[in-house]
Amino acid sequence: MEMAQGEVTYTVDAEDFVISFNAEWTRFAEDNESPDLADIGQLSDRSIIEFVESYSCKTLYTMLLARVRTTQETVSIPFRCDAPHERRFMKMVLSPLTDGSVVFKTTLLKAEARDFINLLSIDREKSEGMIVVCSWCNKVEVDHDNGQWREVEEAIKILGLMNDAQQPPVTHGCCSACYQSISAKINFKKAYPQKSTE
Repeated sequence: MEMAQGEVTYTVDAEDFVISFNAEWTRFAEDNESPDLADIGQLSDRSIIEFVESYSCKTLYTMLLARVRTTQETVSIPFRCDAPHERRFMKMVLSPLTDGSVVFKTTLLKAEARDFINLLSIDREKSEGMIVVCSWCNKVEVDHDNGQWREVEEAIKILGLMNDAQQPPVTHGCCSACYQSISAKINFKKAYPQKSTE
């Protein structure tokens, strides 16, 4: 996955539809073989939430948007958006506008080079099965029943994918650690403490 060099910025309206984006959004979409996402006309009939793959991630995005709109406070969330050749440490900032719209700004904080990871390549040959990658920390689920997630390099060894020319397709989810961490960060109780009923 290629990353735009500057800050990727886009705005969703009160119904969560993308209403504007900057040139970096367009570059990111085109670099990652999604040119349809660079056309505002293609986005205008779908909520941004529809582009999120897993139920847990949809829930977190919905909670984030509700929190920002309700409190009228900016929220900043760290996440990873790794490429086959590097780890990318990112920050997503959601800022409210008075009309219910929300501005998303995504910034690359740090990149670390690493050996090429075929599993993260868009161009790789795909096999059967499915690999779940956390949308926030980029760890890979290695044991669904026990909720175990590992860094991609370790996961490839655990799952026996080291020498496979074909790799399973990747889908995105949310590990329990990230879900709990982000849920705590957007907890409405912190924004609106319980008032005493005495």
